Amino acid sequence: MAAGEDTVTASIPLLFLGTGNAFAQDGRYWGSFLIDGRVLMEPSPAVLPNLRKAGADLAAIDIVFISHFHADHLFGWPFLLLEYLVGARRQGDLWVVGPPGVAERLPQLIAAGSYPQHSRERGGFDLHYVGADNERHRPVMIHRALFGSIERFFAILLEHYAGAFPTWLAPVQVTVLPVADRHDAYAHEVAAALRGNGVRVEVHDASADTLGARVRRAKVEKVPHVLVVGDDDVRDRTVGVNRRGTEKPERGVPLDRFAHELDAELAQHR
Repeated sequence: MAAGEDTVTASIPLLFLGTGNAFAQDGRYWGSFLIDGRVLMEPSPAVLPNLRKAGADLAAIDIVFISHFHADHLFGWPFLLLEYLVGARRQGDLWVVGPPGVAERLPQLIAAGSYPQHSRERGGFDLHYVGADNERHRPVMIHRALFGSIERFFAILLEHYAGAFPTWLAPVQVTVLPVADRHDAYAHEVAAALRGNGVRVEVHDASADTLGARVRRAKVEKVPHVLVVGDDDVRDRTVGVNRRGTEKPERGVPLDRFAHELDAELAQHR
């Protein structure tokens, strides 16, 4: 600015979300940032839990910037997209800015597969086959890797959800806990009714441990729905519902109503 003119400064809210390749060989620093609540830089693998911890509004993000195709700068994208489609209920378009080829690479990543072609000019087993042209050809192996390996894929899922999988994805969706031995039969009846609707459910009988210990175990395992049944529930065909993330249980919920609500929740992802 010319001498004597006023200087105008502006601050842009910048939220640090964690590192990718913290220090590259040439000294550059990389990390995930949320700028002004709208621009997300580098959706690294842990970007979703970090956004949640920071209380960021996912639906407000308009632009995602990807500097290059290394996993630390890209692996958060499929889960970010899944959250947009399922949880955020976005209005309007989401823009993705990236290096050349990003338009072609993102659909491949979303499809959760890559198909690299491996071919060696020399070495190996020196394999050949005779083709339709009656000539000898070297075979080419097509290798499919799901995010590198199925183990890495599940590791990323665990990291993003911190073990608290959404109900539709949880290995155990409902745990039923009878208060005392005399409630075991009804607990198994509840479980059978839910299994009939395709729900993944377990029963921890009263003889296994105290009720408090069984409730704590279910919470530590991050089961989405913990049902407690006692005398009143056996009489009225109800359940006490402890939903993950809520402190106060809901008592006396009709079994049919709970089953209907759970089925409607799961139907959104079938």
